[in-house]
Amino acid sequence: MERQTLGAGFEKALGPKAFRRGAANGNASDAVRDQMMRHDPR
Repeated sequence: MERQTLGAGFEKALGPKAFRRGAANGNASDAVRDQMMRHDPR
């Protein structure tokens, strides 16, 4: 994943945590956010 983000032109390599943080802070739906953050709704 880090090589792909560098190849896409990002200055620093992004890891899975960055995507989870973006889903938590962004406009993602509740279902998508819970899936990205690995939350169990029960």
